[in-house]
Amino acid sequence: MSGKKFTHNPPAAKPKRPSAERVVSERGRKELPPGTKGGENLKPDRHYEHKQHAFDSYCKKVLKYEAYNGYREISRRQKCEALFSELSEEELAQLAVYDRYSWEYTAFPVGGAVILIEDHKPVAGCRIAFPDEKTGKIERVCVVRGKQKGGYGRILIQEAENWLKEYGVNHIVISSQDRAAGFYEKLGYQLNPDVDPSVYDKHHKQEEKPKQEPSRPKNAPGPFGFTCVLVEKYL
Repeated sequence: MSGKKFTHNPPAAKPKRPSAERVVSERGRKELPPGTKGGENLKPDRHYEHKQHAFDSYCKKVLKYEAYNGYREISRRQKCEALFSELSEEELAQLAVYDRYSWEYTAFPVGGAVILIEDHKPVAGCRIAFPDEKTGKIERVCVVRGKQKGGYGRILIQEAENWLKEYGVNHIVISSQDRAAGFYEKLGYQLNPDVDPSVYDKHHKQEEKPKQEPSRPKNAPGPFGFTCVLVEKYL
């Protein structure tokens, strides 16, 4: 042996590369490797799982707000809408307009009145008076509750006019409530506010002195909350 000493110098250890942290989820991690936004250092299977969770979270948010908007719309409709089953017969009658034909009803005079019959039941009526030979007065026009706004009032007035024509009447007057004057104007009547409706009362006498009543302004509401006005029509 040469007497040389052999020393074994192990190769210099390579610096250990910093192992990237295994990021399980972006949420809850305060420290991420520099230059990363989250999810870059995941293994392929974990990266796919991370994206799937992010997409699921987005879908949940979308569905949550869509459900919120849906419930808000339902609440708004419930305040403005009503079911037909919850409406009364009177309210349902106001939602529809029915055509009336002459064979569906019968109108005939009875003791100075005109009665409108439908399905063997009276639905409307009025009283007829004759202040003079050429003037006829229609009084006490009424329609059964539940049949109002169904066209019965118009038919009743037309039948009363036809009956008055047979008696040679060419001037018809009606003592109407002020709130119903528009209805008669649609039927061809004219409002005459300067004439007192009591002038055409059957038992009115010009020579009689009027009763002493408390004075009130002209066109002021009466004791029943309305004022009587005169509407007239020439045939």
